[in-house]
Amino acid sequence: MSSTLGDPSSSQNQTSVSPIFPNLHQGLCDNCNSQPQRWDPLKGQYSNYCSDSCAIGSILRVLQLDSNLAGHQKASTGVNANANASSVLDVCNHCMQRPRYTDGTTVHPYCGRTCARLAKGKGPANVNAPAPTSYVNTANPFAFASPTRGTTLADTTGALGITPPTNSRNVIGSVNRRKSVRMPSVLTPIDFHTSSTTTRNNRSTVYWGSSAGQTCLIAGCEAPVYVGSNGFASKYCGRTHKQLGESGCISCRGAQTDGSIVFCRPCYDGLLYTAPTIVEVPRDHERYKSVESQFKQKWLHSKKCPQVRAIYKIVSTRTNVTKYERYLNLIEAKGKFTSKGKSRGNENRRWHGTTRVCNIGDKGVTRFCSNPSCSLCCIMRTSFDLSFFAKKTSFGRFGSGIYTSATSSKSDAYSQNSCISQWKAMLLNRVVVGKGYKLKVDNTALTAPPAGYDSVIAEVGARLNYDELVVYNNDAIRPSYLVMYDTPK
Repeated sequence: MSSTLGDPSSSQNQTSVSPIFPNLHQGLCDNCNSQPQRWDPLKGQYSNYCSDSCAIGSILRVLQLDSNLAGHQKASTGVNANANASSVLDVCNHCMQRPRYTDGTTVHPYCGRTCARLAKGKGPANVNAPAPTSYVNTANPFAFASPTRGTTLADTTGALGITPPTNSRNVIGSVNRRKSVRMPSVLTPIDFHTSSTTTRNNRSTVYWGSSAGQTCLIAGCEAPVYVGSNGFASKYCGRTHKQLGESGCISCRGAQTDGSIVFCRPCYDGLLYTAPTIVEVPRDHERYKSVESQFKQKWLHSKKCPQVRAIYKIVSTRTNVTKYERYLNLIEAKGKFTSKGKSRGNENRRWHGTTRVCNIGDKGVTRFCSNPSCSLCCIMRTSFDLSFFAKKTSFGRFGSGIYTSATSSKSDAYSQNSCISQWKAMLLNRVVVGKGYKLKVDNTALTAPPAGYDSVIAEVGARLNYDELVVYNNDAIRPSYLVMYDTPK
């Protein structure tokens, strides 16, 4: 680095001969003129400064003292450079990290008594303290903004030609516990080579650390993601968008859901035109967590509960949705379940396992196959059909009906792969239970629930180890979620 920031011919810059390179000399720091210059092993020479703090402080001091240029710029452009620089210049002159102490009337040059004593030579200098990163505004090269968390020390010191200390915390956000400042897109870092840039809607934004290249997931939001004090990036720019992303529309990720569905009304209406289809549920969404929790909590068999790998929302055709809603309203009008504190029509979510011939549900596979032997695709495409009961099974403990269970591990026994896949598939369905008739013994002759009832609830007893729920009307059930999980071991 050039020695224009300090006078190398100064009498205070006493030199000594390097034992390794006799032609190189060590002097005093160009900034503080009290500590010896630090040896830079990468460049094979002495740095102009004793520490990173002095290197940064020297540059900031020159810019702060150059009031004539700042005044000229203000007169010509109307921009007050010193005002824009306050976010960096108002830090402690010694540690270059914490804000200067103010007593209400005076802004002191140090953050507290400790740094004041250290700066006056009454204690050791904090030579390993991370220095703040400075960002140059391309429209105003003398204006600065605070760095975002996740900015590494090397991003700053690399541009200044100095080596960051190996024993310091390398991520500024790990030291500074104050709320991070998101960097506007007009700001670009001094060291352009260590940054990563992403372009979105003809706008270039620079990001740092673990948040490199990431913008908020909410549709239409171009703000950088929030980076926490631990240096790890969120998927969203702030708390409001985080709440929206975890509870809003899973399709556009930018609007509130419409009622009980997981889509906003515009997205849902659009999907109905392409239905039947499936849409992957984001892992951080509350509906994903709800389905995953039900899967794990109701895994009751001795095999270890497998890991859920993906969850898809099944979008049925408008006709199938209408038929189901009509039946649901009919059962509710008859039983008035909501007045008893239950869900409309006493609707519940139940599991169903079946045969998968294709690889739908595997990573990147969302298109239904046309193989009539693939029961999974047939059910998701057209819903359940009682006419297939005798063709798919030769035994029904409670007659010719559509069988589901609250126990996910029981339904897993019926989930079969006729394809090569590391994952298995299971359906979570909306089932109109209505008034259920409870049974503990077999009744294979049933083709409908007993008179006055809407379904059969098979309870655990002498012949049954796990629960079952049986409905005898095609419109009493609709597939709702496709859950992909590891093969149990």
